[in-house]
Amino acid sequence: MRLYKLLSFAVGGRSFPWASGYRPLDRMPFLDELPEERRASMLGFWSVNPGHPGMNIDPGGRTWTHFIGNGLGWPSFFVSEMAICDLESAGIEIWRKTGMPVASIKSKTLLKLTPPKYYVLEAERGIDVDYEASGIPLDSDGKPDHRARDKDKKGPLAVKLDSWNGKDLFSTRQGVPMVVYCTEKVKSLAEEKGWTNVKFEEIPVI
Repeated sequence: MRLYKLLSFAVGGRSFPWASGYRPLDRMPFLDELPEERRASMLGFWSVNPGHPGMNIDPGGRTWTHFIGNGLGWPSFFVSEMAICDLESAGIEIWRKTGMPVASIKSKTLLKLTPPKYYVLEAERGIDVDYEASGIPLDSDGKPDHRARDKDKKGPLAVKLDSWNGKDLFSTRQGVPMVVYCTEKVKSLAEEKGWTNVKFEEIPVI
């Protein structure tokens, strides 16, 4: 069984668009899943950096892609309506999607093209992290200490296959639904449909 972490490329560059971040919407249920301190940090940033609701597209990029990386970090990418429709048509369950409009575009080329609708994609919590296999010790309260992770085991976290809920899109029970994992079915669909600006990082399965 091969499982993957779903990602967009880290930077945009000449070919792909890149969102330097976004400004808050009236409804952002995906933020409710974040730890309180991280959510407070984002709200604090927006309080001193106001703007129009939606994502801000940096210079560069020649065409609108299926995935757009996000510099603000949460979520790490946005997914186009085209990819969402591909998933739904293939019978792949989406736990939640939240529309994310385009607020500003600094790319002269993309300004001439109508952007598709984009969404924040979330997946149901459906697999457990194997902290021992990931090289992450537990503290005195039984919580993982990511800062003390074994330097020889950096990279994607290992997961326990016998805890998997069997869904094609899922997140870890110890993480947040915005960090999305998937099966080979999703990877094959992406290749078949020609999704752009997306990559699949294979994760250790125990």
